[in-house]
Amino acid sequence: MAPVATAPDRYRSAFESLERQGALQAPAWLLPVRRAAIARFEQLYPFPTDDLRALLAKYPLVRGVRWVQEEPSNMGAWNFVLEKLRERLPEGTPLTCVARPRSGSPATGSQAMHAVEQEILLQEALLG
Repeated sequence: MAPVATAPDRYRSAFESLERQGALQAPAWLLPVRRAAIARFEQLYPFPTDDLRALLAKYPLVRGVRWVQEEPSNMGAWNFVLEKLRERLPEGTPLTCVARPRSGSPATGSQAMHAVEQEILLQEALLG
């Protein structure tokens, strides 16, 4: 399935995993953010190379790409997509991952801490 893009922009693009789709649309502070295109990947294997190229063609002035995932950086899809994205992005396009810090566990075990971390992830993903 093709990546789905919303909130068009020429300057910055944030790729997110399917799990993050709803969260990236929720906070009130998100409303003024207009300089980010958000693409959701529903399928990573086989990697949707043609769909990614078509998506990137819509944003020829992209200044950077952020892979956003809820899981720690040593878990989730980041390790799988890192090289695939690097190989397919325009030369010199910065690629970063916005994720929880590396951890042996996918969750903090505390709902309150999870909410704080979630807010930090969202702000970092969209506001830098």
